[in-house]
Amino acid sequence: MSDIVYLNIPEPVPVRNLVSGKPLKKIHDDWKPDPAKPKAEPRMVDDELWSIHRWLVQFVLSRPEWCKPLANQLLAQKVLVATEDQETDSRVGIPVAAQRKLRETFESDDFEVPWPYGPQLAHFGDLIIDATDKKLIEVPEPVAVAPEG
Repeated sequence: MSDIVYLNIPEPVPVRNLVSGKPLKKIHDDWKPDPAKPKAEPRMVDDELWSIHRWLVQFVLSRPEWCKPLANQLLAQKVLVATEDQETDSRVGIPVAAQRKLRETFESDDFEVPWPYGPQLAHFGDLIIDATDKKLIEVPEPVAVAPEG
């Protein structure tokens, strides 16, 4: 068995307000409070798309068990390097040890991705759990159909 498993990089997705269906908003990065207008509201913009890399950084690999010991930090680094800036539908390799550790994290009693991100981004975890040691996806050969007559 290989020491590497391969996962498909999914298309980045927007996270939406589950009631209105509109993309979630965040405070614009350049917004600063104006002392002359103490009641000024921050300028809101649509949140960026969520990639598997962003999801891992925000909700998974920032957890304490990934910060110590050094072996876990190295596994996290390998996963982050493998998933960063990848094209949709590309296959990337991650160490089997990282996949096992990620599965342990997902199955731990205290792992939770906050609402509304959890239900909309859960498929990212499924992709990691379902990663296989097959580098290429096998596509069946098309079957030739004999012409009628």
